[in-house]
Amino acid sequence: MRDSISFTFPAANPIRQLAYDTDAFENINMSSTRRYGVELHTRNKISDEINLTNNFTFAKAKYISGDQGTYATDFKGNDVPLVPQYSLDTGLEWKVSDFTRITPSIKYQDDMRMESDDENFQDTKIPSYIIANMSIASKFGKFFPPYQSIIFLMISIITMQ
Repeated sequence: MRDSISFTFPAANPIRQLAYDTDAFENINMSSTRRYGVELHTRNKISDEINLTNNFTFAKAKYISGDQGTYATDFKGNDVPLVPQYSLDTGLEWKVSDFTRITPSIKYQDDMRMESDDENFQDTKIPSYIIANMSIASKFGKFFPPYQSIIFLMISIITMQ
């Protein structure tokens, strides 16, 4: 494996977006949104046994139409709920032997608007967080899939506020 880097520039203007109306207990079609951003993915071979992987995402999602029908008020210009602006995933894969791999990883997720906060009226957001994980995977022979994970251990959850 060689070092690699890739950029993607996702963009979408969905005409309708499915949302849940908590007052009526039903799914509804919301008016147009605009989503855009950039993703950066890198994979670096540190040595024959160690690979470093990073994935950084910047994302924006806004309502671009104000007409929501009978659902609610004008959302034009508001943030779409449940879309973090920044996220980062980093992992270090260590090939301990031909049969075993250890992979510690860290995930950062930025704060975001709460579900159903289409009006952007809540001062409180879902807080940003960091999760650290460790997995140990091993081969067990021809009767099991390659690298069956035998241990998945969550080391810590740290909430950023």
